[in-house]
Amino acid sequence: MKHGEPATESNADYASENWGNYESIDLNAPQSGTWYITIYGYIDFENVWISADY
Repeated sequence: MKHGEPATESNADYASENWGNYESIDLNAPQSGTWYITIYGYIDFENVWISADY
């Protein structure tokens, strides 16, 4: 996840550091503006959903 421009694997502002199916990133006071969420898989995956609340 990155503020202001799309994230890559090497320049994300925030990234999940867990292995598994239930990942999350929580920001308590996110900066205003546009946030980009990029999903990279280490193996093939399907049936993915993403949820964002503010």
